[in-house]
Amino acid sequence: MIEITSPGNLPPSIDFSEMQSRQSDIRNRVIAPIFKHLGLIDQWGNGLKIIANELKSYQEIELKWFERGLQFQVQFIKKNYKPTLDQNIDLEELGSKIGSIFGLNWHQVSTKSAPSWHQVGTKLTPSWYQLEILLSTVAKSSTLIELLNTLGWKDKSKFRSKFIHPLLELHVIRMSLPDKPNSSQQKYLLTEKGVKFVTLLKSKLNQE
Repeated sequence: MIEITSPGNLPPSIDFSEMQSRQSDIRNRVIAPIFKHLGLIDQWGNGLKIIANELKSYQEIELKWFERGLQFQVQFIKKNYKPTLDQNIDLEELGSKIGSIFGLNWHQVSTKSAPSWHQVGTKLTPSWYQLEILLSTVAKSSTLIELLNTLGWKDKSKFRSKFIHPLLELHVIRMSLPDKPNSSQQKYLLTEKGVKFVTLLKSKLNQE
């Protein structure tokens, strides 16, 4: 995806829901005429419409725009994109990222000064041991219910936000049905990165 962000909201005269209808309102009345004179502007209010028309020749690219906070964003998104995993994955860096999400210290996984990996932990702060069990369960291709039962959770929504979403964003796990995230047939699996990380985590825990 390519994302372009412009600071500042749209002028009040611009209707966000009608962005391709050739609306126009000059924000900078000094620069705009210069761009027009240089031929950089074809016609006022024509920009997004021209872009959308050009993209008809590129069916694999989706155009989106948003007003977020005090900024305007345009995104060019490649449909059905599947990231290519780096074969030289920095697993130590990944461990630090996972640790920061769950409130754990990656550099103390296998040290005597760290809390024992046998400790159960809590729902707010799981132990590395719990995460290893969770990811090992995912390795068997598991449903959400199976994962809930693994860590003794009952609230699906909180479990997704606490565990599933962060691990998906880090590409440690993936969905079997990515186009149907809420499907009752959905299962979670380890990515290649996830398999390597679990192997490293197990080796560190076994050093305890």
